[in-house]
Amino acid sequence: KTVILVEGQGDVWRLYEAGIRNSVGMFGSSLSDGQARILETSGALNVVILTDNDEAGDKAKKSIIHKCDRLFHIICPEFSKCDIGEMTVAEISEEIKPQLEGMI
Repeated sequence: KTVILVEGQGDVWRLYEAGIRNSVGMFGSSLSDGQARILETSGALNVVILTDNDEAGDKAKKSIIHKCDRLFHIICPEFSKCDIGEMTVAEISEEIKPQLEGMI
C-alpha cells in the first residue's frame, strides 16, 4: 500500500539493492499529471517522497505534495546524502528503513 517516489532509475536500483522493492522513478524531478493519475489508480495509500536533497528536489517535493496530499498519506524521510543513488546499502538501512517501518 506504499509507493516510494525517486527521481531516477539509479535511485530505484540502490533501494532495490537495500531490499526496498516498492520504489518507482519519475525520470526527472517532477511528477507528471499522467504519473499522478497512475498513482491514483495504483491502490497505494502512502506516498514516500525521496527526491534529491537539492533545489530541484525540494521543488519536486513541494509539487508532489501539492498534487497528492488530498489523496495519499505523504511521508518525506530525511537522509544525509544529496541523492539516494549515492548512499550505500548500509546507509539506506540505517537512515531510510527505520523511517519507513511497516510500509516496506
